[in-house]
Amino acid sequence: MNPVLDAARRNRAATQERLDALLVVPTEEARSLNAEETSTFDQLIAERDNLDHQIEALSAEDERRAAAQAVAAEVGTETLAAGESVIRREQMTYDKGREDNHYFRDLAAMQIPGLGWDVYGAAERMRQHGKEVEIEARRDQVLADKLHEIRMTPQSLKMEQRSTVNTTAGTGGGRQFAALAA
Repeated sequence: MNPVLDAARRNRAATQERLDALLVVPTEEARSLNAEETSTFDQLIAERDNLDHQIEALSAEDERRAAAQAVAAEVGTETLAAGESVIRREQMTYDKGREDNHYFRDLAAMQIPGLGWDVYGAAERMRQHGKEVEIEARRDQVLADKLHEIRMTPQSLKMEQRSTVNTTAGTGGGRQFAALAA
């Protein structure tokens, strides 16, 4: 709790008690306040109103701070020097929730330029995606290991390899149409 707010509330309660005590005698005597009592009464009313204003302002400030702390705890902000900023999570180029970018469509646009899709835009999104994966790999060890594995695999193993067809008679590699021709 805020110690300044607590002190203001205690002072306000004490001021109200003094104000109530001042009014006891004139109330019992059923008379109006004399000049000295009126002066004290006006002073106590002004003091109480001032304390009410302070309490209201301090309470509002406490509420703002509590809300800011709740948001800071939720997003994990940290104190930064002037001019610094931290991006916690930005939507990635090919996130699932994005309707405008599709990885396979961009891949097809780059491989088959005659489809009429934006080849240059697709290439730029693919480059951006590569940067995003690199950044994510800094925080995700599994992704970093997978990237390392892909990079260390020789190019010859990444591509599909086929053996040549053996057309020697009797090996089953080539079709013999001699029986059909006869």
